[in-house]
Amino acid sequence: MLDISLRTGGLVAALALLSVSLLACSDARSAAEERSAEAVVNVAVTIVPQKTFVERIAGERAHVQVLVEPGADPHTFDPTPRQVAELNEADVYFMVGEPFEQARLPRIRAVNDRMRIVDVTEQTVEAAQQRKEREQASLAKHETPVGDHDGCGSCGEECKGCGSCGEECKGCGSCGEECKGCGSCGSAARQPVVLHHCPHCGDQDTHTWVSPRLVAEQAKLIAATLSDLDPDGAEVYEANLAEFLAEIEELDREIQSKLADLESRTFFVYHAAWAYFAADYGLTQVAIEVGGQEPNMGDLARITDLAKEANVRTIFIQPQHDARQAKTIADEIGATVHTIDPLDPDWTANMRRVADALSESLDGQAAQ
Repeated sequence: MLDISLRTGGLVAALALLSVSLLACSDARSAAEERSAEAVVNVAVTIVPQKTFVERIAGERAHVQVLVEPGADPHTFDPTPRQVAELNEADVYFMVGEPFEQARLPRIRAVNDRMRIVDVTEQTVEAAQQRKEREQASLAKHETPVGDHDGCGSCGEECKGCGSCGEECKGCGSCGEECKGCGSCGSAARQPVVLHHCPHCGDQDTHTWVSPRLVAEQAKLIAATLSDLDPDGAEVYEANLAEFLAEIEELDREIQSKLADLESRTFFVYHAAWAYFAADYGLTQVAIEVGGQEPNMGDLARITDLAKEANVRTIFIQPQHDARQAKTIADEIGATVHTIDPLDPDWTANMRRVADALSESLDGQAAQ
């Protein structure tokens, strides 16, 4: 009798456990179905800031999958087979052109041949370059351009773009000098508005998302792609895009004003993630890394001398990289290290924090 009772009690407990498990599975399935019902487009992106951009434009109409999870370094990341397999459900993949994407692209395409692949680095930089060329053509015709310099000729001279008149250099090369833009020379020369490849090492700079002006181009590309995939949501995408672009424009003006009158315009970083940001605001980035590799002793000595000459007070690092060499240089010159994260998910607030950090560091950092 006791044995029967025990068996009966065990059966009841097992049935109760099974009921809970089935209920949990049902809840998970219901949540997945609810998400699927809300999300019309399945989007894959490389990094977290891109997820922010897509969600600002798509709202609940898109489900966004991020390949490079927070804390990981996109440059050294290698997706697992599971992560690649998850791309099977994606309608579009907005890639930034990291090495792992170039290497795994055939495998990614094989997983889902219907998925649209959009290289945002290539397309946004191309769009920005075309905009820049239109501005230059407008200057040549003595019309009022979109840029800062009015090019009206009231001074009696044709604009050479060299900055000798006190106006910001547009980086067009019309003065006969080509800006290298990567900061490896240590020069405080202005960088061009568009910097797609480092002229010295030939590597593609994929960090377009740190430039508000290039993010505006990226947002337009995202909205156009989503509208094409989901025509019923086009009005939503366009309305959200307009709101996001207005926010970016306000942010751009705010940062421009904050960084306009600094005594020094050269900042030092460990990893060269900020060239596009520097180009937007007439700054020069000098990186401790050389071609993405740790510097040798000779490089360290050269960079240390440059930092001393520039009276550098802060070396900027990011959490995805080993910063011991940056700290070594900082100790040598009596500077501090400060963390700025290009992969922060709160993109707008992060751009303001970066501008604040640069302003505080460069204000009064006149070369000795």
